[in-house]
Amino acid sequence: MKGLTCAAIVVMLSGCGEKGGAEFVGSWQAKEQANYQATVERNGDNFLVKFTEPALFPKGQMETQVFPAVYKDGMLKMASAGVTAKIAHVKNTDTLVVPTAGGSMEYRRVK
Repeated sequence: MKGLTCAAIVVMLSGCGEKGGAEFVGSWQAKEQANYQATVERNGDNFLVKFTEPALFPKGQMETQVFPAVYKDGMLKMASAGVTAKIAHVKNTDTLVVPTAGGSMEYRRVK
């Protein structure tokens, strides 16, 4: 009986050590612009966010930019050019809200 109790406690505690942010991991596509893609990968205790979108120069080619991110306060936080961008996950719709220069862009999960 004692061994069974210890095993139950170990199982319960192992769930407590789980790192947050798993809801962000995966492939995403912008809802309004299909050629805008994002991939979120776990990188140890942190994350890598990869955005693939049309390049400004040369026109017509795709460009991928990679940003390190940390999970904090229920969001992924990325630093770029001295600005911190916060990516939110909307649980009800399983979408990401990503800030842009002119507001925000919504991404849906690619299945």
